[in-house]
Amino acid sequence: MPILRTLLLGLLLSLSAVADESRKAPDDQPKAVPATRAQMKAALDRLKFRQPRLPLPAPTAEEIERAKQSTATRGLGGGLVNNARMRNHYLPEELRGPSSPSRDPDPVMTLKSPFVTELF
Repeated sequence: MPILRTLLLGLLLSLSAVADESRKAPDDQPKAVPATRAQMKAALDRLKFRQPRLPLPAPTAEEIERAKQSTATRGLGGGLVNNARMRNHYLPEELRGPSSPSRDPDPVMTLKSPFVTELF
């Protein structure tokens, strides 16, 4: 008899879990994948107005000054880089990596840079 009672209790608990799952709001369920190109474009357009999960903080005076200096030094391609700003703001120091990648050629590399660039 205690085994039957345990089984019945387990069945009731599992049924209540299934019932709770079906009563969830539509926002909790995954969205349907768009089937046509037009539906995909409409879905992507709706994403433009979505609230970002991680807000981009306003640039500091130091970041603005550094961007002006890098623009003057490099010419094309300087300025504020939002990906780098987000990485510096939200990631801990040990996960950030170098602020600017090394441009020195790798001495072990057998192919020259123009050839490698041509491949890609």
